[in-house]
Amino acid sequence: MVILFELQDINRFKNLDHLCGYSGLVPDTGDTKIVKGITGRQNHFLRTALVESSWSVIRKDPAMLMGKKQSHHTHCQAFDC
Repeated sequence: MVILFELQDINRFKNLDHLCGYSGLVPDTGDTKIVKGITGRQNHFLRTALVESSWSVIRKDPAMLMGKKQSHHTHCQAFDC
C-alpha cells in the first residue's frame, strides 16, 4: 500500500529514470554535481518500501536468491571481497 500511496499516478513520470530518481534509488536526472552514494533527495517512505519488498522477494524466491548470490560473487571477484 505504501508504494501505491507514494507513487499516486505513475504516469506523472516522464520515464523510468525520473521514477528511480524520485524514489531515491539512483541520483535524480537533474543532478549536475557528483554525488557519492545514493542521493539525499528522495522519497524516504517509497525507497524503504521498495528495498524491503525486494529483500522479501529474494528470501522467498529461490531463483531470485540464486541471482543475488551470483551477483554478489561477481561483485566480490571484481573488488576482491
